Amino acid sequence: MRPVGILPALLLSMLAGHADPSNAADPGVAAAQAPVPEADGWIITLKGNVSLSTTWDGAKTYGAEGYPSFSFRRANQPAIWGAPDDGFGISVYDSPFFSIGPVARYNSGRYRADEKKLFGIRDVPWTLEPGMFVDFWPIPDTLRAHVELRHGLNSNNGFVADAGVDYLMHVGQTTFALGPRLGLGDQDLMRKEFGVTPTDALQNGIVTPFKPGGGLRSAGVATSVTYDLSQAWSTTVYGGYDRLVADAAKSPLVRKLGSPDQFRAGLTVSYSFGFSGF
Repeated sequence: MRPVGILPALLLSMLAGHADPSNAADPGVAAAQAPVPEADGWIITLKGNVSLSTTWDGAKTYGAEGYPSFSFRRANQPAIWGAPDDGFGISVYDSPFFSIGPVARYNSGRYRADEKKLFGIRDVPWTLEPGMFVDFWPIPDTLRAHVELRHGLNSNNGFVADAGVDYLMHVGQTTFALGPRLGLGDQDLMRKEFGVTPTDALQNGIVTPFKPGGGLRSAGVATSVTYDLSQAWSTTVYGGYDRLVADAAKSPLVRKLGSPDQFRAGLTVSYSFGFSGF
């Protein structure tokens, strides 16, 4: 059975909060944050998240998930804007134009117990995908390029890369963001998620054997709107669309059991407060 999503999400948020708190990114939250009395204090951000996405990569069924998360940073450092679909990242180097650091994502996997059409198809276990990210701001606080390169903890998970560009527009207390997305995977990753073994095909009876190669996996777009209700409270609504392409779209799992069209949406409510007790 699929593990409860809140536990990996909590683990990732704890890593994001503790690995390097002085530079912890706060995805989807605009720059206004609650002040603290001392310049050497901290700003802690607590978040409640609700998301809607496909139950597995290439599925046409959707499921909702809710989980808490948090991050913190030094009071004398500005908040770093991040897209809601970024991985949980920690910046270890910052300049007006570049940010670099470790990143991690939770992949919920694919389980035949979740969907009758997957009868006979092998499970893809959930995993954590650690890696590195790079942000490039050719126009600070307005135009950002974001790249992540990750590898699952299981030996056969393979490498996955996600890239995107975001254009930010600030109107009063509201920050709008919009930009394209690309996803890539090596051969191991593609065969794990989209491959069909002869045994799978024989047991399922609908799909046929398929061995995908590595390369481009998806192309799409993402958008978000963040509104600062006050210095302490903010809310972010986001959505996105990815179209599976190349061998991912050719997979019988997608063509016969799922869909190449992958939508997602979500809502985050954030509360920030000052703390000087560390």
